[in-house]
Amino acid sequence: MSNAVIPAFAGMTMVGSKRLLRIICFYIQLDSGIKGIRMYHKILVATDGSSLSQKAVSSAISLAALTGADLIAIKVIPHYPLSYFEAGLALQAADVSRIEQQWADESQSVVDEVQREAQQLGVKTLTVTVKSDIVSEAIIAAARKYQCDLIVMASHGRKGVERLLLGSETQHVLTHSHIPVLVLR
Repeated sequence: MSNAVIPAFAGMTMVGSKRLLRIICFYIQLDSGIKGIRMYHKILVATDGSSLSQKAVSSAISLAALTGADLIAIKVIPHYPLSYFEAGLALQAADVSRIEQQWADESQSVVDEVQREAQQLGVKTLTVTVKSDIVSEAIIAAARKYQCDLIVMASHGRKGVERLLLGSETQHVLTHSHIPVLVLR
């Protein structure tokens, strides 16, 4: 990456109930002779394998390639619901184990695909699958564990009753993470 110019910071501030958009943007001139100036060192990208999360994956890979950051690709695997009240069917322990293993294998193939895409652009990638029923907490914990500078994820953009009923993992990450979050829709 010779003589590339990249944005170094952009931010938005909330003031009361009104949005005050404050963009501070300066640029770093990267020259092939200058080393050590990097905006991000580690970027965590959360994926569920959907086409929407693929936009986040592609953006995270591009950003990692541009800034020279390492990429951590994470897929959170839920536990099989064991009771009727958790929307689970009564199954034998062996069947539950088989289903959870299938989910784990599918999840690993999702993050392996992210790694293949990233390697094409020369981005060093670590793949992580985590078992958790609380996706947002697992993402935040992984970002802390791997000392990430940025979390990249997609948002479905649900509104109204649908958002109340289904919740928003992205919203939870945004409000509870101490690490910057880039949300794509």
